[in-house]
Amino acid sequence: NTHDGNISMKWMYIAGGLVACISLIFVLMFSFSGKTIDHNLITLQNEDGAPTLVTTFEDGSIIYLSGQTSILYPEQFDKIKREVNLQGDAFFEVSKNKEKPFIIETTLATIEVLGTAFDVNTGNDNVFTLSVKNGKVKVTSKMNGEVAYVNAGERASIKAGLLKTEKFDDEKTFGNYFEQIQ
Repeated sequence: NTHDGNISMKWMYIAGGLVACISLIFVLMFSFSGKTIDHNLITLQNEDGAPTLVTTFEDGSIIYLSGQTSILYPEQFDKIKREVNLQGDAFFEVSKNKEKPFIIETTLATIEVLGTAFDVNTGNDNVFTLSVKNGKVKVTSKMNGEVAYVNAGERASIKAGLLKTEKFDDEKTFGNYFEQIQ
C-alpha cells in the first residue's frame, strides 16, 4: 500500500507541474498579445555639435537631428502606429496618416501626431519643450499623465513636473535646422 501512495503522490506532482506550465503559457500569451517585437531597430546619432543630420523614414516623414541627439526607430513601422524614441533635440515633418499615428517617446513625455511639423527639445532630462510649426500635436506627461493639445504657433513645456502651453512668435526656433544644411 505504501507503494501505491508513492505512485499517486508522483502523479500529483506531475499534474501540478503541468498546470503550472499551462498557466505560464497563457500568461505569456496574453502579456504579448497585440505587441509587435521588432528586432531590426536602427539607432541614428548626430554626435557633432552642430545641427543637422537628416533622415527620411519609410513613410516619407523627415527628421532633422541637432548635435548630440539620437533616435531609435524600427526598420519598418508597426501596422497600427509609427513609433520612435528620441534623446536630444530634433525637428520633425511627419507624413499625414490618420490610421497610423506617429508616436515619439522621450524621457518626460509621449508625443502623438497624425501629420505636422514641429521642434522637440529633450536635451536635459528635467526640461522638455515642443514648438509646433503647423498642424496639431498631442503631448502626454509621463510624470502625471496630464495631456495638452498644441497647435501651430504654440509651445508646450514640462518644467518641475508641470505641463503648460503658451503662444510664441520666435521663428528662429525652426530656422536653426535649415541654415546648417543649405
